[in-house]
Amino acid sequence: MTEENTSKESPLNLSQYAKQKKGFANEFRRLIITISIFLVMQIIFIAIDGSSLEPNLNKLGNFTRKITENSLFDSLNVLYENLTFKFLTALGLLHILYLFIKTITLGILERKSKAYS
Repeated sequence: MTEENTSKESPLNLSQYAKQKKGFANEFRRLIITISIFLVMQIIFIAIDGSSLEPNLNKLGNFTRKITENSLFDSLNVLYENLTFKFLTALGLLHILYLFIKTITLGILERKSKAYS
């Protein structure tokens, strides 16, 4: 065997997984995975909220405490009593919104490029 063939057959050869995947299908997959993780996170938050396992707000720091004590979080998010859960839920929703817009934009651009081809 040559050195080139040995490197391709090696179990430590991860070059096939290192390629950057682009396009609508990959972004849609990322969106579905993110929504799934968000839903699991919400189930955990619901189970922990009101118990002794919830995080302590005093350990967050001044900047985060000021953000979470803002009236915006109290009015928008009424699912949890814990401010940390409200903050993380808002961040998760913003991330899902970003991925949704990115996925739709890529889908439209791919559809236009296929129409012009």
